[in-house]
Amino acid sequence: MAMRARPMRLVLLLLLLVAAPARGERLRFTLDGHAREVLVTIPEHLPDPAPLILVLHGVLESGPRMATTTRHRFDALAAEQGFVTAYPSALHRVWNVGEGPGAARLVPPRDDLAYLDQVIAAVDTQARIDRDRIYLAGFSQGGIIGLSYACKRAGVLAGVAVVGMTLPAMLRDDCADAPAFPLLLIHGTDDPIVPFDGGRIISGWGTDMTLLSHDASIAFFADQAGCTGVGAVTTRDALDDGTAAERSDWAGCDVPLAGVRITGGGHKWPSGGPDLPFIGRATFEFDGATEIWEFFATLE
Repeated sequence: MAMRARPMRLVLLLLLLVAAPARGERLRFTLDGHAREVLVTIPEHLPDPAPLILVLHGVLESGPRMATTTRHRFDALAAEQGFVTAYPSALHRVWNVGEGPGAARLVPPRDDLAYLDQVIAAVDTQARIDRDRIYLAGFSQGGIIGLSYACKRAGVLAGVAVVGMTLPAMLRDDCADAPAFPLLLIHGTDDPIVPFDGGRIISGWGTDMTLLSHDASIAFFADQAGCTGVGAVTTRDALDDGTAAERSDWAGCDVPLAGVRITGGGHKWPSGGPDLPFIGRATFEFDGATEIWEFFATLE
């Protein structure tokens, strides 16, 4: 999770207290002298080759914690639908976004794009992966890494979903130079950590970065994909949970593009965590993992 300065220490303490183990197998390897690992769920009776979804956590979290944050729904869907789920872990729980002063100050230095390359290779040794059906779902700072990987490793990912994050201004040039890719952006209007309307957030000790707003991020990718405008709009407000979800699917695009605005939603995974009280509401109008998998499944 990217965050503002005031709650940072409390977030760190609480996340360490609520961290819980997840199901699955841990694959370990060494990269640039650092011991790295990834939590992998490989169901039985997979297709050969099988789709892969990389699920990336926010800052101060971990791969196992992300499995808990998503309520293990990706694992359940993997068994039902036949795909592999991988939960990478950032070194010391902080991703290197690869650019900007925050990345330059990270100790020890690490290349997390290369790490994701290695994650895919490691998973492929355990279950043969369909290289045309590798997807990524990122939450908060994991969403930044997801967008960076999609834009800088063009053609590796078949689709991307980002929850609780918008496009960092520093990635605009990389993404503008990359081919358009299928994208689903999900964000709460009352997010106190990553502002829905964009602005500056902390990107490391003593540094910050500028984010586009949710709407400006969607507009950027819509322009890149040659979309002609918003097409179908679906509203979900069946529960008395203080939120409502509006999904807009863009029309005339070279690749699928959709955005979900969660009115009243905070910095939480839809129908999930993190289980912290001061980061706003989670919507229960839809399940985040199901929404994302159904988006990816339409691409096949």
